[in-house]
Amino acid sequence: MSASVLAASVMSARGMGRTLPGIEARSPCYAPGPPTVRRPEKRSRHWGAAMRLRGVVIAFFLVPLAWGVPLCLWSRWMGAGPGVWNDVPVHAGDQVGEGVSAELAVAVRNAADGRPVKIVPSVCGGCGGRVFCVLVDDVEGGAERVCVGCGGRAFIADSEGFWEDADPGEAGCPCGGEEFETAVAFSLTGDGSVRWVTVGLRCQKDGAAGVYADWKIDYGPTDHLLTMV
Repeated sequence: MSASVLAASVMSARGMGRTLPGIEARSPCYAPGPPTVRRPEKRSRHWGAAMRLRGVVIAFFLVPLAWGVPLCLWSRWMGAGPGVWNDVPVHAGDQVGEGVSAELAVAVRNAADGRPVKIVPSVCGGCGGRVFCVLVDDVEGGAERVCVGCGGRAFIADSEGFWEDADPGEAGCPCGGEEFETAVAFSLTGDGSVRWVTVGLRCQKDGAAGVYADWKIDYGPTDHLLTMV
């Protein structure tokens, strides 16, 4: 078939709404465009360096809390001044033990007096667990913790000495939770003796933290209390 005849046949077929074998019907406005190729987005040569810098910044915020850096020093690094940490007044001698959440540290520090504090996390001596059900006497002071993992029991600070005369109840969060991260803030005098014991709990259900018991220590020596959490 000659080229002129083929062209005429194509035009005739288009006018009749048909297609010839091997020829695809297209709109009269059809105009094939150039082929496209999708390629991955190119990243700047500085992208990797930026990601590494972001990791350093995140570590700068988190690592000091894990290492127990004094609150006043962290406050200075953050530019809040020597006496403020998360809007809570702090003292030059304040220290937070490894593993204490920021929310719980703020709660117990806010409840303590103006003396420096040492905040120590409760850790089960039997299994290393950090979640407890806690019995507290919020009137006279005193607390006993029960490990959720193994059931091990331990008194906090000197609670055992007056537990028989206490009227304890099971600590509970307003949300209904009864399992807690536990930490103790020891308020210290100038010579390092303990003057107040403050028991703070952070609910494992909704994360709310608060102080559930505190009491005064009016005897000495008191160094042994710092390990009884």
